[in-house]
Amino acid sequence: MADSGIYSCIFPHLQPRQTYNIELVVERNFKDRSGEIPGACPKPYIEILDETKDWSLLQCEVQGASPEPKVEWKDSAGNILPAEEPQVLESGGSYSVTLNITVTKTGRYRCVVTQEEINHQTYAKTFVIVSENPSSVSEDPSNKVAIGWLGGIVIGALLLAAVQALLLATKLVTVTCHRGPCRQRGDYEAPPEKQPNSTL
Repeated sequence: MADSGIYSCIFPHLQPRQTYNIELVVERNFKDRSGEIPGACPKPYIEILDETKDWSLLQCEVQGASPEPKVEWKDSAGNILPAEEPQVLESGGSYSVTLNITVTKTGRYRCVVTQEEINHQTYAKTFVIVSENPSSVSEDPSNKVAIGWLGGIVIGALLLAAVQALLLATKLVTVTCHRGPCRQRGDYEAPPEKQPNSTL
């Protein structure tokens, strides 16, 4: 990194004398070096601690890192997200870090762990689904009123049909009884006996 800068190549014996400049840029090459360098932490562990339809509480946990890592939550575009204060535990030069974040949008989230001193970077990712439009047919008050009216009309129509059927059945029974004696179905009545003709 300290070798970055502008270098000059000079040709003093040329006529005219010539000088060429070149800029050297040395950048850190961050990559997953776990297993290659002692102290490079493994991939972090992500857990959903709590969730509702409106938000999710995510936890990122890093263990066995030396030197102390920087832990960040990022969205799918690579933006660093505001999170809670990290909880850091140190034991014998090895660090464990826990970082929580509450998300309110559906998307892919990454917990990125960086150890700049050893050019080590690793991450874990998760996908969260959050109801961004909680209103639905059953939860919209205007829809509830419409459904209530529709249900009332259907129930009213069914009750009216039942009453009409009952009235019609009662009318048929009354007409049958007026035309002759009311009998239960299946009753047998013998025909009246014929009287002998009397002649005077």
